[in-house]
Amino acid sequence: CGCKACGCKACGCKACGCGCAGCGGTAVGTLGTFTPTKRDYSIRVPSNAQLMSGGASTPTLKEWEGMMGMAVNGVTFVGHHVNKDSGNKGKMTMAFDNCGGHGGADHKYHYHIPPVCLIMSLGGEVPERSDWWLAKNPESQWPKKTTKESPLIGWAMDGFPIFGPYDPITKELQTSGSANCTTTTGSLDACNGKNMSNGQYAYFITPTYPFVPDCLRGSLTGSSVSEGTVTDTVENACPMKGYSPMSVETAKDCEILPQSLYLHVPEEAKWVATTAVSGGLHVVVTGVVALLANPIKIAAACGGGMVSGGRFGSDDSGGVKGSLMRLFFAVFLASLTRSIFLLIDPYHMRNLFPNLLAELLYGLLYPLVNLASLESVYLASPDNPLRSSPALYVGALVVVACQFIFQAVFDGLRAYGKQPAWHWVCQVFYSAWGIIVIGAAILYALKAGKVSWAIASVFSFILVIHSVVLLSVSIGGTASSSYFGMMTWLRFLELAVVVGYAWILMDATKEASEGSGGGVHEDAGFADDIKMPQLPPHIPGPSASEWGGGHDVKAPQEI
Repeated sequence: CGCKACGCKACGCKACGCGCAGCGGTAVGTLGTFTPTKRDYSIRVPSNAQLMSGGASTPTLKEWEGMMGMAVNGVTFVGHHVNKDSGNKGKMTMAFDNCGGHGGADHKYHYHIPPVCLIMSLGGEVPERSDWWLAKNPESQWPKKTTKESPLIGWAMDGFPIFGPYDPITKELQTSGSANCTTTTGSLDACNGKNMSNGQYAYFITPTYPFVPDCLRGSLTGSSVSEGTVTDTVENACPMKGYSPMSVETAKDCEILPQSLYLHVPEEAKWVATTAVSGGLHVVVTGVVALLANPIKIAAACGGGMVSGGRFGSDDSGGVKGSLMRLFFAVFLASLTRSIFLLIDPYHMRNLFPNLLAELLYGLLYPLVNLASLESVYLASPDNPLRSSPALYVGALVVVACQFIFQAVFDGLRAYGKQPAWHWVCQVFYSAWGIIVIGAAILYALKAGKVSWAIASVFSFILVIHSVVLLSVSIGGTASSSYFGMMTWLRFLELAVVVGYAWILMDATKEASEGSGGGVHEDAGFADDIKMPQLPPHIPGPSASEWGGGHDVKAPQEI
């Protein structure tokens, strides 16, 4: 059945298809609302499947609650969930783990879309990204034709075979009759099936809506669907391996809202406590920075008004003042936005913020950290290219500005479920630019002998690496201790980063004040030898009466 190929043996094939990855969470404490538990199904299907005449079809029985078949690993295929009493269809929840499945409120793990881990374990073609279904046109994420086998992945309740998205004979990608939630002409019939070139009728699990057959063409259907004793307890929960950090639950049908960088967590004591502590500490940092290194104090330290000076790349007090001002706003806003996010509506647990506001509050910290890193390079030492080359400094600030734009755009796209498949560009931008700037900050801080500045930048470097890893590995769902531990560690790591840059800000402001001599930075570049202006020799000096003495004094020639 392909389970061993995926490297998971804890659940077993019949239990929940854990060999194809993510069927729940490594449950700790209470069982999560959608955490799947191990199941034992018994299903009988016809061995001599036959089509109904005239192209007729029937909807799946309401007693099956939307199930139309079973995969070879024991996981069920479900189109729309169906109320077993009324027969009414529910809305499809577009939130899947890295293998294309998720758990329901009944704690049953099932597939709504192509099960990529199962297909891959059987040697079939899969997209490069497990979150391919986020794309506006998800079929574009799959090759139009494959050179690999298209394996049998299951059996329908009427006895006909189920394949993945590719025709096993022509190797061509199959699409449903309703691609991208709009009526289009696909290659399959209304039940996501077709007669193949060898005369065999088969169903396909496609990358376009409705993904899974909503009806059956067979004249006979399974005679029984029974389930063994169900134990929905923490001890019986399936271990999760692969929940996509880019996906969350939505009630929208065939829409994706939103796609946060975090999972929406329940308002439980552990989440409330840790977010309150880290949010409260961010408030303290915000207050300290506003009190000890605010723009007024920076202006006083560097001399001149709050808006005078500020020449990019210049080595005078104006250039230092401009850099300190930008560093202040980077630290202040990073700490302020994180404290608002963590204290008022952390991880959207209380649903107080609109999706867009929540995404912006969460994402803004990352470009602010890179801005703070850039300014710390400038302030670390006069011996760096940002001081000597205004064009380089301005160019670097333009890159940071572009990062702010990218972050805001993608936060907005995630909030409204319009995130494109190439959303990885945003992560690459943040991480690549961050590594360059933070590396420079560490280098020039060490060259200037400022070890504390280098340590602060090291925390920032760890944050960049951590954020990249977090988006590319599986750490479990909200019910798992691994997800809670990872997100808690990330919040306190962010706090350490903000504290580090706050220290750099206050230390740099102190340096500017001590070296200004009343408003001029020690590196202002004024000449060491200062001469008094000369008076021409033919001009007589002041009279004795003018000097208040009894003798005439000649004008000084040079001092």
